[in-house]
Amino acid sequence: MGILRLIQSIPSPKAEPFKRWLAKVGYERLEEIENPELASKRMHETYKQKGYSDA
Repeated sequence: MGILRLIQSIPSPKAEPFKRWLAKVGYERLEEIENPELASKRMHETYKQKGYSDA
């Protein structure tokens, strides 16, 4: 949680895309905690992107 506060304190416009990405990823992980099936789907998509088969 400390890194989030540190990044939020950076006033640079160049930090904004990273802040948005970090917020998005955090939101997605909280959703996965509530619904573990989402984490399973994300893992499956990651494997497919890396070239692994569906099996």
